[in-house]
Amino acid sequence: MRPYYKDTKPQLRFESPVTIGIMVAWLIILILQYGGLHVENFIGISTYLLPTSFITYSLVPAGIWGTLFAAIALYFTGKSLENAWGSKKYTIFLLIMSLSGAIFFEAGALLFSGSIQDLAGPWKLVSGLIVAWAFMYPYERIMFWFIPVPSKIMALITVLLEYFINAPQANPEIRWLQIFAGLFALGSVLFGWFYVSYQHLFQKKSGRNSKVSGPNFFVKIFREIERRRRIAELKKKFKFSDEDDK
Repeated sequence: MRPYYKDTKPQLRFESPVTIGIMVAWLIILILQYGGLHVENFIGISTYLLPTSFITYSLVPAGIWGTLFAAIALYFTGKSLENAWGSKKYTIFLLIMSLSGAIFFEAGALLFSGSIQDLAGPWKLVSGLIVAWAFMYPYERIMFWFIPVPSKIMALITVLLEYFINAPQANPEIRWLQIFAGLFALGSVLFGWFYVSYQHLFQKKSGRNSKVSGPNFFVKIFREIERRRRIAELKKKFKFSDEDDK
């Protein structure tokens, strides 16, 4: 007799492997740091500069409490995005976001202070994820210091923190340069917002005509901006709000 019960037996599934893997990496590196191994000198952007550092700097933990709060934010936002996009697309998103955050940051450092600055910590990655998650799920809430905060408000708080805390240091003799230097700390959050808002531009076309020439990438962006502008005008004209979409 065929054991039909085996066909319906639930299978174990390891969900969100990339998100969980990043948190495990933070824990391992944190233990190594407390053991006296300065791993951040080799995977972070520092005097021991390696090309891979522009991506691996996000794997450096930020102390016990900083890493704990980063892991909580990563778990709630990263897990949702990984489940929605799949691990492969999610991984590519993380890599490009980390790279863009590092490039923008170091470009600002070179422009306003004249030298590469140390960059090692999870907050560029986590900040970009929070902003991406907020625009992916604009009506959700996230716990901020145990207080439920709307996702878009959380995105605004994240951008302000990135701007004022993680900005490259400009020339202290010219304080107004800090206004512009702070903008270079927003590379990861800008990419997170851009990718979610225009993610259909990154999708591959299927079929025989996928390689047929058409509007280039920047033309698509301008068309999308124009489409959104017209929709906003119609909403204003007919008094239609975003809350009606819920």
